[in-house]
Amino acid sequence: MKINYNNADPKMLGEMLKKLRKEHGFSQSVVADYLEVERSTYTKYELGRTPTATVVAKLAALYGISADSILSVFYEGKNENPSSVAVLSSGDNEASLYILNKEEQMLVEYYRNCLRKDTVLDFTQNVYLEDCENSEE
Repeated sequence: MKINYNNADPKMLGEMLKKLRKEHGFSQSVVADYLEVERSTYTKYELGRTPTATVVAKLAALYGISADSILSVFYEGKNENPSSVAVLSSGDNEASLYILNKEEQMLVEYYRNCLRKDTVLDFTQNVYLEDCENSEE
C-alpha cells in the first residue's frame, strides 16, 4: 500500500531518511538489507519516492522512533496532527495507515504514558474476548 498525501513533498521525507541514516552511521545498503529491498529502491526513497506504510513502519523500528515522527514532515505548517495516524501491521508482513479518532488518540496517549502497560493490555484483551463471545450469540 502506498502512502498518499495530497500536496505532500516526498523529497522532504527523503531528506529526513537520509539524515536519520547518516545520524545512525548506516550505509544505504545496510538500510536496504534491513528493509528487504534493493539498495536502488532505498536510494529512490531518499530521492523522493514515497515508501509504503510497511517500509515506514520498519524504518521507525530501525531508528527507534515512531512512524508519526517520520510522517511529521508531511504535516509541517498544516492543521493536521501527526499523532492521529497509526501504522498497523498485519500477519502478512504488510502494514497500513489508519487515521485515529479522538477517543482512539486518547487511548494511545494513555497507553504511551501508562506505567502499568501489562494491566492495560490484559484489560483490552478481556474486553475484546467478551465482545467476540457476545457477537457469536
